Amino acid sequence: MSTPSVEALQAEIHRLKEELRVANAAVGSARLWQILDRSLNEIYIFELESLRFEYANAGALKNLGYTLEQMRAMTPIDLKPDHSQASFRALVKPLLAAEREKLVFKTVHRRASGSTYPVEVHLQLVSHGETRVFVAIINDISEREQAERDLKASEERFLAAQKLESVGRLAGGIAHDFNNVLTVIMSYAEVLEEAAPSGPQALDDLREIRAAAERARELTSQLLAFARKRVISPRTISLNAFVSNGVRFWQRALGEDVELSTRLTPAVWPVRLDPTQLEQVILNLAVNARDAMPNGGKLTIETENVTLEPDDLTRRPEMRAGPHVMLVISDTGAGISPEVLPHIFEPFFTTKAHGQGTGLGLATVYGIVRQSGGHVWVYSELGVGTTFKLYFPRSQSAEDALVPAEPTTRRATNGFERILVVEDDETIRAVVVRALRDVGYQVTGAARPDEALTVAAGASFDLLLSDVVMPGMNGRQLADLLQRAQPSLRVLFVSGYTENTIIHHGVLDEGVDFLAKPFTPSQLREHVRVLLDRPR
Repeated sequence: MSTPSVEALQAEIHRLKEELRVANAAVGSARLWQILDRSLNEIYIFELESLRFEYANAGALKNLGYTLEQMRAMTPIDLKPDHSQASFRALVKPLLAAEREKLVFKTVHRRASGSTYPVEVHLQLVSHGETRVFVAIINDISEREQAERDLKASEERFLAAQKLESVGRLAGGIAHDFNNVLTVIMSYAEVLEEAAPSGPQALDDLREIRAAAERARELTSQLLAFARKRVISPRTISLNAFVSNGVRFWQRALGEDVELSTRLTPAVWPVRLDPTQLEQVILNLAVNARDAMPNGGKLTIETENVTLEPDDLTRRPEMRAGPHVMLVISDTGAGISPEVLPHIFEPFFTTKAHGQGTGLGLATVYGIVRQSGGHVWVYSELGVGTTFKLYFPRSQSAEDALVPAEPTTRRATNGFERILVVEDDETIRAVVVRALRDVGYQVTGAARPDEALTVAAGASFDLLLSDVVMPGMNGRQLADLLQRAQPSLRVLFVSGYTENTIIHHGVLDEGVDFLAKPFTPSQLREHVRVLLDRPR
């Protein structure tokens, strides 16, 4: 056997090296294709001229719902419902002219099923020898765009809430001043009416003045409800019992053309609410629903126990997690347009014809629910209807039944006790002093808290009647100082705009007596008499 020559050995070594290089390249290429196939991104390679796909990775095939054979008969234009060959050529022109190395743009891809989804495309023109192909890496940005929409919606809700807060502060201030004016109007109208003026026409005129003042009082009451400045008296109640007891009354308000039905979850949790204000909330929503169903329809009231988890509130950060009772009021009316929906809780905003509404109904609903610690969520579709979902925190009280209110009886309002009236508004002070003196009380008036302290230093009183908001010292601070010197002194606060001096979150402090402006002389006298007659 002959020995191979050196040249033959060198040739064999070169051949083996070349085979090893080719084998390594093949292994590397196979590994590269495996990596591309396992990528979560969609990756495509398509021809320069025909634009037909040469390659689509497994991620692309899975997301689109096509096979590789189907993809090889397609072009990128088939994935883009809004593109044509001409528009695509215009899009990639900067790559063809070597003006750009890469294009990044957003578009929409269409799946085999016909559904679409948003994508971000990274497109390059790659040369391999004399061949040039397009390489596209696609990111599905559905989750990103949803997160951006959620963030935008949250920001819009936050700004809307801030706007309502600002409007609420303005509304509360206006209601305060207006309530002072109404107190004077209503008081003098009642005084003149009681004096029996000559002629029936004069008496009718006075009654018209009082009726107009009463309507104005209702408006200011609604403004205060929206501003969350109205004093509330919450009790632990069962929403199921409350709704069942109110159905007959609400049906009368709706009329015969609207069918009212209820779906009440058994063993619904108790909530702590002011029954009078809850009545107003449901009635306002029922009346709105009736107006949205002029040809008749259906109104449904539901209750349900729900526990809001932190993850549930990512789109509604203003709500609190925890157990709630959900009160749902749905109608089959005309619905609310997307343009109108963001404004429905704004005071005086209305889509009704002039003279058919004040625009305070839903503003009142919003204020009452928020002051009660709850939240309002609204969904509406034009031609389908509207759903209001009211969430109220579960009460931890063992009491779960609505306690009926005690019947009220009128009593004599005259008296002889000594009363100190402290009110910085001169017209209000004059009205109050006169109303009490006319029925026998010994009344001393003071314009400021410091003046009241001076007067009280040399005299004793049975009752302090004080405004809440005054310059220099509020009514609560004045009462505390006077009661230190005279512990038996009774106190009645009057105000048209409550502050945290006598309430917390709208709930009257324990043991505090309060009379809201505007009031009439008869209402004032009855309140004073009840307070003075109360056992110590």
